[in-house]
Amino acid sequence: MQEPLLGAEGPDYDTFPKKPPPSPGERTRVGALQNKWVFLATFAAVLGNFSFGYALVYTSPVIPALEHSSDPSLRLTQTQATWFGSVFTLGAAAGGLSAMVLNDLLGRKLSIMFSAVPSAAGYALMAGARAFWMLLLGRTLTGFAGGLTAACIPVYLSEIAPPGVRGALGATPQLMAVFGSMALYALGLLLPWRWLAVAGEGPVVVMVLLLSFMPNSPRFLLSRGRDAEALRALAWLRGAQADIRWEFQQIQDNVRRQSSRVSWAEIRAPHMYRPHGRPRPAQAAWPPPRRPGPASRGGSCAPQGSTHPGSTRPGREHQSGPGASGHTGRPQAELLTHGGR
Repeated sequence: MQEPLLGAEGPDYDTFPKKPPPSPGERTRVGALQNKWVFLATFAAVLGNFSFGYALVYTSPVIPALEHSSDPSLRLTQTQATWFGSVFTLGAAAGGLSAMVLNDLLGRKLSIMFSAVPSAAGYALMAGARAFWMLLLGRTLTGFAGGLTAACIPVYLSEIAPPGVRGALGATPQLMAVFGSMALYALGLLLPWRWLAVAGEGPVVVMVLLLSFMPNSPRFLLSRGRDAEALRALAWLRGAQADIRWEFQQIQDNVRRQSSRVSWAEIRAPHMYRPHGRPRPAQAAWPPPRRPGPASRGGSCAPQGSTHPGSTRPGREHQSGPGASGHTGRPQAELLTHGGR
């Protein structure tokens, strides 16, 4: 009696074969996180967003205190209070525009560290302000630093984060900005307005110290031709046990494709500006060629391209067959010789 197939033993009838565990290289390809140091690099970077959120709402507890200040040079009018609160956005716009240049000139990490300079200078001006212009300048500088970090930090995080946690780490800049605003509101209940500016220096200093030990973006290093340094940075971010060759090759190919410049000759090519669609059918030539008529009696057809003296269409082909020249039975060559009689 034949045994059922499901009960048979052997590889030929193994319905649910057991797969071997994936290798470290396969785990890396699917985005498995093998190194926890990438979280420290993320925390060091998003401290800039914490400072941004802190500086964004700095005027909320400060304006009421300055409106009732005992110092006449710092007592704010309604117009001055409006400028003190809104000039931050002008600095943030300038910082965001400068990030377009600094991201490629200095790199992502150094651009974030550079934002500490205007941020620290702005807080120092507001902490020791003796006139209204010092408040405005300090507020503008902190806005410039906030706009710069808001543009540079997401780029840095997207280039250092593994694919498996890239979405989660990409949400941390907004969360840290909210935490920074909440910290300012909490400290505003306890500290005077000058000490609030001094407290804003803390996250900036910690950010610079931590980023000094963090690697730069591997993608930026590859775009600058520093392949060995980019490989070391990627190995530090992924861990010593991770197989980074596949990911490194991917980043390298992507950088090469994006760094290739398009020449003017390529821009003028039809496939660069014309959408790809169904090709147009070939159009027939106009006017269509005439079919050769029957040979005329007593002679052959006239050469192609000959014109009749009385024809109104230049270049029209005439044949010596019946009806070709309005006469029957006479060759076209004879008609041309005798003037068409």
